[in-house]
Amino acid sequence: MEIYFENCNINIYDKNILSDVTFVLRKGDFYRIKGNNGSGKTVFLNTILGLNRHVEGKYKVFFNKDTVSYITANPFFLDSEKVSSVIDILSFFYNVSKADIIDKLDILDMNFENIKGKKTFELSTGMRKKLCLIPLFFENIELYVLDEIFSGVDESTQFVLQNRLCELHKKNVTVIIVEHSESIIEKLLDHISIKEFLCEKRIVN
Repeated sequence: MEIYFENCNINIYDKNILSDVTFVLRKGDFYRIKGNNGSGKTVFLNTILGLNRHVEGKYKVFFNKDTVSYITANPFFLDSEKVSSVIDILSFFYNVSKADIIDKLDILDMNFENIKGKKTFELSTGMRKKLCLIPLFFENIELYVLDEIFSGVDESTQFVLQNRLCELHKKNVTVIIVEHSESIIEKLLDHISIKEFLCEKRIVN
């Protein structure tokens, strides 16, 4: 895995979003991406993941896609999708057995037998968010890119997520996180050395 940017301009087609970006991702480090709404954080994450290649300057984005997980702020599944289908999707894309995924549901206080036949729109907001968070507990991931994973979940789930991030850090897993809650970051700082990168949108028009 090799990801770096040296004095780069990051664009969306011909529109400049971020200027003079210098960022080096090092294995096992924990990064927080900061910035106001609309400052280019999501564009930066997409660029790190190779989803946006409109970059000017010296840069390299190279990784094994099978060992990278991007957990977005919004659900990856349709409202009409059944929970059992969501499990099938996760099993396919992450090459993890359905039985292992169902075990991970227990960590998040979800009972598969009670929800497997439901469509996701029938679940609470918190339950829908938990479905998105299941990959955080897989063991075959080397790089996690996490966008607002603490929003929309209760305090007990936040505690579970905090413990998991600390565990991943000890295992030398690389983590990039967007998190607006300073109280969450303060709790993580008790256990994790966090590097910060500030996104600043310099050109609006």
